[in-house]
Amino acid sequence: MRRGTKVRAATYIRESTRAQEEGFSPDAQRQALEQYAAQQSVEIVARYYQVPIDQLRGKARDKQIVLPRQVAMYLMREETEAPLLRIGEALGGRDHSTVLHGCDKIEREMADNDDFRREVSSLREMLYAE
Repeated sequence: MRRGTKVRAATYIRESTRAQEEGFSPDAQRQALEQYAAQQSVEIVARYYQVPIDQLRGKARDKQIVLPRQVAMYLMREETEAPLLRIGEALGGRDHSTVLHGCDKIEREMADNDDFRREVSSLREMLYAE
């Protein structure tokens, strides 16, 4: 089991217990956890790349904005069970195909570039350190 999976499982159990005590349905619990993880991903990526969150969610297509946005998409897809549509909504209402393209692009770049792969791994570690 990957470290991230263990962290997610522990978080899910802790939050599920609290949510059950407060009367939330399992589906509402899952959605709340997905939203929390998506928000954390966006905040960490924005801080790391020194890009304002509103620009990550905005319409800009500048390279200095697009790469961090795609990294955020990738982290959300890998670290949550959120559907592509929900990931797109968290990043300014992007289409599911845009999210899929962004994630694929990050995966290809990680396969070709060890430095970039380490960078994304560092961001993933930051996500679990929060």
